[in-house]
Amino acid sequence: MYICLNCYEVYDNHLKFDRTSEYNFCPKSSCDGNVIEVDELFIPVIIELNKKGYNTSSCCSAHTYDSYINSYIMFDEDVKLSSLPKGYKYDKDLYPHADWSKVDRNGMDCIRIVFDKKNKNNIKLSKEIYENAINVLEWVKELPDMNGFCGYDGELGELDCSDRECDDCEYYKGDDYIDKEDDFEILVTDEFFKHYNEYGYPKFVKQVIHNFDDRNNYGLIGEIKLIDAEISKRVYIENENGDGFIVRYNIINQDEEKWEASYTLYRDGNAIDEGFAGARYVVGDGE
Repeated sequence: MYICLNCYEVYDNHLKFDRTSEYNFCPKSSCDGNVIEVDELFIPVIIELNKKGYNTSSCCSAHTYDSYINSYIMFDEDVKLSSLPKGYKYDKDLYPHADWSKVDRNGMDCIRIVFDKKNKNNIKLSKEIYENAINVLEWVKELPDMNGFCGYDGELGELDCSDRECDDCEYYKGDDYIDKEDDFEILVTDEFFKHYNEYGYPKFVKQVIHNFDDRNNYGLIGEIKLIDAEISKRVYIENENGDGFIVRYNIINQDEEKWEASYTLYRDGNAIDEGFAGARYVVGDGE
């Protein structure tokens, strides 16, 4: 089967598309989107991923006739995932000894699951592949929307915070925070406020720490101080013990009122968490 990554029209195999071409134009006269081949089980998965801004380049739902039965989804290099489907690993973790430089990849652009064929007939394997496709689709539905995070209100398009059930929506409603027994407080130095107040960093960092499940073990509790920042790059923070952390971020969407970014939280040069967060620009002296 084939789908257009622009209008998401699904086409049967009887249409002739060049599998070797990097771009096949959609047959619709009103659409110039790229048409790609997708396994039938993964059609809803790929459509939902691309609609949410997780652009994909190829995929496979797995086939019982293969000698090495595996399912994978390959993404554009700039895509960062906040979680993985059950059983999936990044290629870099699945094949730790591979030399990714030879294939011009880093091993973090593809997630994969390998099915065990031992003592299983095709019927049982087919059932596992089908159930896996369902699990992956459920995972996609829980992913934050990169085109407008569900942690915000309906001003970010069609997403309405009140209609979504997720960790973000539970503690962020429009412009107001609902502190769900937060065990930390964001503080800002006078110097930081003077130079960076307009960017809304306190709310951005608050989301980052709130999303970090292991924050207690890393001492990200109590008073968290914002020390310095490099605009559109990173924020430097410090806990009560004086331990330093860096939030490196990459803006993926912004307008005059707000910005959203993927981020990675670092401690002593090591990445300890990653995800998505955002903030509203501040006008005047308020937060």
